[in-house]
Amino acid sequence: MDIITKVLVVDDEPDCARLVQTILEKNESFEVKIVNRPHEALAAAREFKPDICVLDVDMPGKDGGELCRDLQKDPAVGKVPVLFLTGLISKEETRHGYSLRGGMRFLSKPPAPLSLLTSIREVLNEAAFTRGASVQ
Repeated sequence: MDIITKVLVVDDEPDCARLVQTILEKNESFEVKIVNRPHEALAAAREFKPDICVLDVDMPGKDGGELCRDLQKDPAVGKVPVLFLTGLISKEETRHGYSLRGGMRFLSKPPAPLSLLTSIREVLNEAAFTRGASVQ
């Protein structure tokens, strides 16, 4: 049986969220849940129990950084790694994968399929390594 990676995508732009979902679900080893309202994301994360969260940076009401802090403070989902998507950095800055800023990982929007898949695997492997496991 293949291992399914659960990905919570939080983006107020439905088209971008569906693009991420399409890219990941074509791979068949991902299950994706989309949340378009950031204030609903914490409850969705508790219910869905994702392996990784992909968060838009610039959202109304609660930005990705605030949402990330909320997730990290929650005992049920606080250890879930995060990959940020943003239109605030260029494709050039992330042409070799994600860009690190302040210890957080950022990928430009819209994400290129290979960059998204590679970045998610790298983030998951890094998180697994810190916990003493590995992801294939």
